[in-house]
Amino acid sequence: MERHYSALFVGTTLLYAIVFSLFYALRVATHLRAGEGRRLHVELVADPGHFQRDSSALLMLGATQKYLFLYDPSRQRTSIVPSSNLARVVVERRKGQNRAGAAPRQRTGP
Repeated sequence: MERHYSALFVGTTLLYAIVFSLFYALRVATHLRAGEGRRLHVELVADPGHFQRDSSALLMLGATQKYLFLYDPSRQRTSIVPSSNLARVVVERRKGQNRAGAAPRQRTGP
């Protein structure tokens, strides 16, 4: 009987992991298609003309040591840029972060 419980536990855990991964991927894809995410300004060493002059609409999907994965929601196109071709990448600050040089807000109360 204990053997059946172990198999049931393993099966339930695997099913949960698969369902969670699928729903998470669907949620992330929906947000990216809506234009929500980490925005970047990208300057390339050799620009093949794939990026617009104003690359502020590019969203970062992810990065490795050798590549930067970008998504352009206006064109609905994903680009993979080798890190050797990156001249400069500027990441926009997230909403709610303090500007450089601005004093942080002081909390009041207990």
